[in-house]
Amino acid sequence: MHNRDVANCANKRTCRRSDDAAVFEPIPWTDEIVQDFGHEAEICRSLFSAAEIVAMKEADFADKKRWFQDQCSALETDWWTNGHVDVKVRRDNFFQDFADKVLGLDRLALRKVWSCGFQDECLPTDSEEWFGLIFAELCNSERGLVQINKNSNRPTLQINPWSAILSSEDHLALFRFMGRIIGKALFDGQHTNIHFVLYLYKFISGEPITFADVKSFDIHYYDFLQRLEEHEDISTLRLNFTVAERIPFVRNTQHVELFPGGKSIQVTENNLSVYEKALARYVLFGRIRPQLTELLLGFYEVVPRALLSVFDSCELEVLMCGSAR
Repeated sequence: MHNRDVANCANKRTCRRSDDAAVFEPIPWTDEIVQDFGHEAEICRSLFSAAEIVAMKEADFADKKRWFQDQCSALETDWWTNGHVDVKVRRDNFFQDFADKVLGLDRLALRKVWSCGFQDECLPTDSEEWFGLIFAELCNSERGLVQINKNSNRPTLQINPWSAILSSEDHLALFRFMGRIIGKALFDGQHTNIHFVLYLYKFISGEPITFADVKSFDIHYYDFLQRLEEHEDISTLRLNFTVAERIPFVRNTQHVELFPGGKSIQVTENNLSVYEKALARYVLFGRIRPQLTELLLGFYEVVPRALLSVFDSCELEVLMCGSAR
């Protein structure tokens, strides 16, 4: 967004914002993700048509699930012809060993059958048990990759915006690994048994994200936006297009511009709607853009996005987790 877009917002606000108003539409895929889609276009066209995708969007969940599993089976590399991926790791360093091996695989190998287990042990570990071990480590609070969101009745997980500070490893590589593992579990028909905040499923499925998602994600920011709507004279609050962030383990507060030059633009009645949308975009996406980009890139390396577009966010959560929150 350019500064002139804000400066030229001259039409006075005549109605209150709706929670159903879109924050992102279309979803702001990053350049890396958009470019990555090109690698899958030819493969997807050979399996299904755009008309088939449109038709499946209207089908019931059971039919969508069967169609999705059939497409994954068609994408899966034939075991007899191309072999499988044998992944053996040290028990005392299994997470890092496994992450290194998975990050070293190409797309073909990601869709092969995996045989995972520990070195010096004859039998491979059951797939469900193996995925359970890996997901437990990914969600370990000490790794700093995710954090618990307690806004809903049932706690969910959200990407930690401070993972660069809290994670001792290369945090972005681990988000790429996380995306690949979540995608592989879905591709193989395994449930993750971990529930992310709902708007992340919207990102994956391609649904518009609204102000209602701010409410379900961070009630404090949502309440702040509501108070702005109720305030009679916004100019008295002396706000500008920045947001204050408290940095973990540091007493300093970092002021982040919602777009370049934001600190020099005052929030007024005329540009309040622009400010609200910019703040919502930052809260839901801007603070975790690098992490979310890597997670989605890893995910789509296993499961083409087109296959997921037939599901809404609630259906996708059930498909991935086995149940809704």
